[in-house]
Amino acid sequence: MRAVKNRSYNNLIDFCINCEENPEMAGKPREIFRVLLSECFFSEEASQSKSFQRILEGVELPSFLDEKPSILKVDVDELEQWINGDILADSLCGKLMFSKEYLNAFYHDHPPSFSKLPDGVREALAAEAKVRNAAIIEAFRKIEHDIEADRKRKVINLVALIIKNVQLRSGHPAINPAEPASKIISTIFKTSDEVFTAKHSQMSELADDTRIKSLIKSFFRIRMFSEINDLTRLYHKELDRYKKRAVRAST
Repeated sequence: MRAVKNRSYNNLIDFCINCEENPEMAGKPREIFRVLLSECFFSEEASQSKSFQRILEGVELPSFLDEKPSILKVDVDELEQWINGDILADSLCGKLMFSKEYLNAFYHDHPPSFSKLPDGVREALAAEAKVRNAAIIEAFRKIEHDIEADRKRKVINLVALIIKNVQLRSGHPAINPAEPASKIISTIFKTSDEVFTAKHSQMSELADDTRIKSLIKSFFRIRMFSEINDLTRLYHKELDRYKKRAVRAST
């Protein structure tokens, strides 16, 4: 998962699943949210300031987070209300970014007091806190959207998505297939019209190396045998990622 300049977060759902696979965090949504703060939402600041890292580690989080068995099932409306608070200073990012530790670390040319900052600096910091709050909420809305998409995705669409991701991750040159992509995929995978639930019959087909290599030859320019192996490994990695997501979406 990577934070981009506009404070959006890609693949947060995968980060959360990885956290839940850790036995020390499984079934502890509140602790996973704390990890999200330090490793995702405030990762740059946490890496630059140990004092602010300690603030993140000790920030009081709401008990409702632990009322669900998974961070993926948190009530986002309730989360949004808590993040925003009644006023900006009481919001999640307001409390963190207006703190003495944050101001000492990142506004060291000014007194470590939000009220004593110059007007322009104070207004800019307040605006950034609002943006951060909104980005965190939007990240959890995106999880809801991803789960719904995972619940409805057909095998044919999954394979097309995996091929797209393999191309993006590898940068390997693609080719214009001789036939429509949907026809190629449907010919290779007999379960194409089924909704992907990661059941045995689907995984048996989708993880079959002979079928995968046939798929790769249909969509990528291949010069050396080693390229097929490299792309096949990437395909398996993407398939495993979506398998985990499909399993979570169905529970």
